Amino acid sequence: MDSKAPRLAKIGFFSTWLLLIATPGLLGAGCGPDEAWVDERMKTALDHYQNRRLDPAYSAAIEVVDQAPGNAAARILVTRVEYYRKNFEAAAEHCGAVLDDNPEHFGALLWLARIWSTEEGKEREAMALIHRALRIETRSPELWYLKGLLHERMGEVADAITAYRVGTADNRIALSHIRLSELYAKAELNERRDHHRKMATVLGAQKTAAADQ
Repeated sequence: MDSKAPRLAKIGFFSTWLLLIATPGLLGAGCGPDEAWVDERMKTALDHYQNRRLDPAYSAAIEVVDQAPGNAAARILVTRVEYYRKNFEAAAEHCGAVLDDNPEHFGALLWLARIWSTEEGKEREAMALIHRALRIETRSPELWYLKGLLHERMGEVADAITAYRVGTADNRIALSHIRLSELYAKAELNERRDHHRKMATVLGAQKTAAADQ
């Protein structure tokens, strides 16, 4: 696969984690082995992942996958680690396994769309996954950011602007503001350009401050 991951990987390293992993009751869902063991391994994996220790996070999560192949939370964590390692084929395999069990799993749809977005010529397939995910959850800023990027790559600038604007409605994604500022700069819409540059700066500063706490 062609590696466009660094650009996409900047968003949401952890921001969708509570939705995908830490929902009450999710850690032990679909488990064959002892649920307490699964919960312990997943909490260990999550702790490593939150602290960007990808190798031990992978080791703990893949243990769960080996013992409980139907555990979607474990497979999504393995998907994330493989994505950031740029092992896109392995990441896609785990997403596919989740979707085989549940075709409407939002996390698997989002991550498979991100994976396919790294491959030249897969834009339409990735967009189809995004549309499926939007039927489940319409408020994910990561999803709208990815949608905007795909529209840009396909030359659909008006649709890209629309997607970025939806994604910045509650001002959560600095990268969407950056993309809007660049598109408005090209169109010489300087007032809009300056607004989104300012928002990107503010959100970037907030993210840095939060990380330092």
